[in-house]
Amino acid sequence: MSSAPLPAFSFEHAATRWWWSLRRLSCLGPLLALCVLLVARRWIAPWWHDDAWLEHFAFLVWAPLAALVLLREPLVDAERVVSRLNLGTFAAALAFALVSATPLETWWIRPVSIRVVWLSLGALATLVPLRREVARAWARAGRGPRAALALLLVAGALVSGTEFAAWWRLSTVPPTTVAIYRLGWGAYSLNVALLLAAGAVVWALGRRASWAALAMLALSLGLHAINYTKLRYLRVPLVASDAQHVSDMTRVVGAQAWILAALILLVAGALCWLLERPHELSRRARGGALLAALLLAATCSSAYKVAPLREAFAWLNVFSHSFSQRVSTLRNGLLLELVLEAGLLEVEAPQGYDAESVRAALAPLTSATSAPAGSQRPHVIVWLMEAVSDPLALGFELSADPLPTFHALQRAQGRGEVLSPVFGGLSANAEFELITGCSMAFLPRDSCPFKQFIHRPLPTALPALLAEEGYRTRALHVESLDFFNYRQVYPRLGYQRHRTLWSDPWAARDPSGRRPSDRALARAVIDALQDGEGPAFVFAFPNGTHWPWSEELSKRHEIEVLTELPAHQRGKLRDYVNSLREMDEALRLLVEHARASPEPVLILALGDHLPVLDSVTYAAVGMKVTYGWRAGGYQVDEQPQAEAVRRCFTVPAVLWSNRPRAPRDFSLSMNHLPALLLEELGLRPPAHHAQLRAIRERVPLLGRVVAGPGLPTTLLPLAPSELAGPIRDARLLQYDLLFGERYSLQGQ
Repeated sequence: MSSAPLPAFSFEHAATRWWWSLRRLSCLGPLLALCVLLVARRWIAPWWHDDAWLEHFAFLVWAPLAALVLLREPLVDAERVVSRLNLGTFAAALAFALVSATPLETWWIRPVSIRVVWLSLGALATLVPLRREVARAWARAGRGPRAALALLLVAGALVSGTEFAAWWRLSTVPPTTVAIYRLGWGAYSLNVALLLAAGAVVWALGRRASWAALAMLALSLGLHAINYTKLRYLRVPLVASDAQHVSDMTRVVGAQAWILAALILLVAGALCWLLERPHELSRRARGGALLAALLLAATCSSAYKVAPLREAFAWLNVFSHSFSQRVSTLRNGLLLELVLEAGLLEVEAPQGYDAESVRAALAPLTSATSAPAGSQRPHVIVWLMEAVSDPLALGFELSADPLPTFHALQRAQGRGEVLSPVFGGLSANAEFELITGCSMAFLPRDSCPFKQFIHRPLPTALPALLAEEGYRTRALHVESLDFFNYRQVYPRLGYQRHRTLWSDPWAARDPSGRRPSDRALARAVIDALQDGEGPAFVFAFPNGTHWPWSEELSKRHEIEVLTELPAHQRGKLRDYVNSLREMDEALRLLVEHARASPEPVLILALGDHLPVLDSVTYAAVGMKVTYGWRAGGYQVDEQPQAEAVRRCFTVPAVLWSNRPRAPRDFSLSMNHLPALLLEELGLRPPAHHAQLRAIRERVPLLGRVVAGPGLPTTLLPLAPSELAGPIRDARLLQYDLLFGERYSLQGQ
């Protein structure tokens, strides 16, 4: 049986088909116009923030219906469809714009109700002129497209509804800044896509759209129910690493609730199986759905690891707010935030990691001697100063020294330079290195260990070690402890008490009025030294030098900038250096108390990172620094010159005692400081810190850059072969402590 001959190719026929395809695509122009209006609305009325979930969902309802009409309407009716669609589109867009620009947000009017009315009018203006086309296209579409559209609307409604519910539960930011922290179009679309991908997988496997909708419903409501429970008991949102604590959640919620939820899900699934016959899906369609879902999940989970993806997600206004898990969950949406964070949790084990390799790394070490019996243990104060640099050392010319107390201590007992793991922000990662002795160089670039990796007690952390030696361990802040997961992680690090002056009505405020002053924190440190018997270890984190800097301090201290700079940059630098003087005054209070104290006191004062000064300002002293809003923070651009990178990450430090002590200069990475403090105290370090002390002799700088005695400074991936061994051992022991079996602690 011969097959029918293929029709001859007709250029005219092909051109006509392409012409009508282009005409159909031109119908999407109104959709783009609506998107432009929605984006412009952010500038028309940026204060309107509380019901964006309605706006997102309304557009999600309208756009697929319009696309369905365009794809299913006969070509001969295209002109009429275009004209009516344009009319309806701009009518709907006008409703969006009017409701955004009209100042109707008052305490006695419900803005949500007003928005519902306006969106309903816009939807009617769109659908009424096209009601016949919509009905005809819906009938022609068949089960597949109709089910896909229904699943899209279910996913959009779930994301919109859960966002609205989560806002009331999670929001703690002031109303004036709340618009910054709500779900944007990029995050909303990705949350809908992820939820739809989960439904598509179930649809492809089970061939029932109702099962897919049920799976999306169970996933969304289940995650938010668990999130609500965690917020209720722990005051922090759900994170990806909580997967290892499922048994704890079972005990908190109760077995009956889990059994009831499982029964409801099974009954609903059985009803769907009875009421809906399976769809006829080709292998290509099912495979495509599974592949698309896998690619979407892989893309989102890799967003913080792959530089091009990080830039693309930042363009969509999706990035990690590492300072607050609440803000990250609000800004990115719960489902997307979980997938994004899951990609950061994977830390690959070093090659050859096992008990034998850990013992081999520890074998060459010798134990240090303890302090002489009967010697008095000193109080220890770690004064980690926000964004403190040494402007004079950087090369700026000033009318006066902004850090007279700090420099006097350096002249008396030695000048310190410390390599920080961060620039311009993410202070908790500097604190992580300073307190634990671990290095951010061996962890994912944009991770925050306090949020993602410290899930069990860390006995090698400095507070835990000193607590075993009889120290009272305290942590004091002026900012909220809700940031960086402090409330949960501090007990795991060995702090016996932690508190903040943030809500203390008696604490003096700084000149800006934003937070308690650094002097108030210094007085709180002095009180902590005196509130019990025996030596105390006090970690304090003053924030008076946090951006933005107050102009009031420039009027008080009157330090002027002499370096040639444009007026705007000179003014910002002037405010910054005068805030340094205020910080120095707080340090002077601590030093004066120590000098008058009959007890020995050891003070380690250092900055956490360099400040976020303008790139023009840094260029005036030969530093090439550019900024980009990447993954929630300012980053220094990659530079091939290791010395240039080192300069951008080096902060000043001083180690001072009120007892006679030989001057000692040091240049170390921040993760080496715990071992240095233990050495100053004459305490026998555990294997981890003994290893770091041995590594310090060969690799004093271990971070983004590395350096050894007699060796040039290089970027970490280009480290010379002479340093490969100690770097490998440091990585091995750190993995063992944070993620492994802790072989290094066995027998200690």
